[in-house]
Amino acid sequence: QCKQLIDASTAKFGRVDVLVNNAGANLKHRAIRELTPEAWDSLIRTNLDGAFYCTHYVLPQMFERKDGVI
Repeated sequence: QCKQLIDASTAKFGRVDVLVNNAGANLKHRAIRELTPEAWDSLIRTNLDGAFYCTHYVLPQMFERKDGVI
């Protein structure tokens, strides 16, 4: 989904100049004694993996414009 987002944005606007990873999830019962392994996995996938994959797919075009220096 992240690759599709970057590809669609690039196709529509020509390039991505700025990426703000501003998606995240939170849980009401997030204390370690209440947090289940399934809830933990969901938080990690949303809060960390999503930011990683969006950054991973947008960086190549940003590197091309900055001669590999960001």
